[in-house]
Amino acid sequence: MSEHSTNNPQPVNLERLERLCKGDLEKKQLYLRRFLELVPRGVDQIQTGLRTTDGELVRQTIHFLVPQLVFFGIAEFSEILEKLGPSPDQATLAKLRAPIEQAVEQVQKAVFEIEKTLNDLLQNSNQ
Repeated sequence: MSEHSTNNPQPVNLERLERLCKGDLEKKQLYLRRFLELVPRGVDQIQTGLRTTDGELVRQTIHFLVPQLVFFGIAEFSEILEKLGPSPDQATLAKLRAPIEQAVEQVQKAVFEIEKTLNDLLQNSNQ
């Protein structure tokens, strides 16, 4: 299992963001906002794909989200994407349903942490 397993008590790793932004708060806010624009929508699409057993929707959405998620230290979907393969059938989707749902929970925790981090940044920049 990866170092960023679903048992990880800290759902987000901001080290890459800190290195990239080098103290530039506006740039940091931009990346955090971008995450919050893309990821919750993607999670909704994944959940829709699971409900409707649309493996292609799940695969495409995970594929789209992986770079954002990995940047913030969330690697579970990378592993799942490999297991889904290029054209997941219903059996593959059914087999991966539990790990996908666990990864979705991890991402939802990350969204909460990113929202909190962004709110803290905004409050500190207004002081």
